[in-house]
Order: sequence, then structure tokens, then C-alpha cells
Amino acid sequence: MIQFVSGKTKLRFMKIGNIITGLILIFTFNVNGQNIEGEWRIDHLMIDTLVKNYTLDTLSSERYSNYGNHISINKDGSFRTWYTAPCGNDCFISSFGKYNLIDSTHIRFSIEKVNFIKTECNGRTSPYTFPLDIGLFHLNIENNQVHLVKINTILE
Repeated sequence: MIQFVSGKTKLRFMKIGNIITGLILIFTFNVNGQNIEGEWRIDHLMIDTLVKNYTLDTLSSERYSNYGNHISINKDGSFRTWYTAPCGNDCFISSFGKYNLIDSTHIRFSIEKVNFIKTECNGRTSPYTFPLDIGLFHLNIENNQVHLVKINTILE
């Protein structure tokens, strides 16, 4: 049995199809876009090439529970990591650099500067020459955490 569709009905189906396609694209971007911009807690500061895995956690809403290591990932392709403590009797380390989001699951970081602030750092300086490419990482967001796993240097 053959059915004919009127012009108005066909147009209505096309509009619904465009809306559904648009919603699918928006949903896909949100899931695969891996938006990591903003401020996070991080388990290790990005100050050298030795760390192979990083975990970024959302900040707590509790004012005094966010001490430790932080990372800020900015829209302009720059990032900063730093250490905070409730007192001033620590060596406060910070790093500055750039990142390149290769695709929705790969990101590369390069450090441009590392600072050691306070006398408690005992004159410590970074042994590296900058800029320092710290590697290509697989990027995955799961349960409000960002997981960065360094990809084998052979693949870089």
C-alpha cells in the first residue's frame, strides 16, 4: 500500500527531524566535549614530567576544606596549578603553562614557569628548562572527576 504525504506534513517531519538532530548534537557535544575549564582540586601539581596520572575533583562548598593542590584551566588555553594551606608555614609552589585540547579525549600540557615561594622552600628551583612538554594525556570525565592518564611516550 502506498501513502502520499502532503507538503505540510513533510515540512512538519523535516522540522521535527532538524530539532531532533540539533538535540542529538548538543547532547553529543556535552558528553564528548569534555569541558574541563574552571578551577579544580588536583592530586599532584603539574611541575615536572614524572607524574603519569592526575585526578581533578570539584571544589567543595565548605570554605575551609579546599586546602591543597589546585588547577585552573582557562578558556584561552592557559592553566595554572598552585598549593594552598591554612597556615603560611609551607613551601608554596605554583606552575603556569599552556594546554592543547587535541580532541574530546586527548590533551597536551606544557609548563612555562614554576615558582617556589617562601623561605620554607630553602632556595629550591626547578631543574627543568622551560617550556617543558609534560606529555599527552587521555582525558576522561567520570563521577564529577577528571582523569588524566599519560599516554605511552612511544605514541606521542
